[in-house]
Amino acid sequence: MRKSFSAMITLAVAATIAAASGNSASAESSTPDVQWLVGTWTCNVKIPATADYAAKTDHGPMTVTAAPDMTIHFHVGAADYNADSYQGYDKKAKTYWNVSSDIAGTATFESSKDGTVYTGMYYAVGKSIPTRDTFTNSGHTQLRDVSEMMMAGTWKIVSDAVCTRP
Repeated sequence: MRKSFSAMITLAVAATIAAASGNSASAESSTPDVQWLVGTWTCNVKIPATADYAAKTDHGPMTVTAAPDMTIHFHVGAADYNADSYQGYDKKAKTYWNVSSDIAGTATFESSKDGTVYTGMYYAVGKSIPTRDTFTNSGHTQLRDVSEMMMAGTWKIVSDAVCTRP
């Protein structure tokens, strides 16, 4: 099972509020300003080899727009792949959340208490797999997501995505 370009969506989704707030708990009092994320980003996703596929690096643009109710919308529109995601923060639960889906019929639902490490489930055609994404950022110019899936009881890296401003 491969989680290629969808990692870019998850990357941006979770990293937005965390990056904007410096991974602090500032969202407890208000939603952090994430307007700096709005625009187009260039993404590269390293995908390790599996039994079925050779290792590769995917490339593509990611467009970020503000959405209603203080959420952010992300769209990846590569030549051979499309995905969309929404991300936000639940003040009552003090929990960051993100949800994404792609053209292959997969969906990922994740949440985080700290805005850095997100856990949840990845769903693909009748299968569900636990996921974990760890996000880092370099100011307002670079976002990184190391995406893992639980396979045979062990976390395995399935992608390493880096998005930068063009």
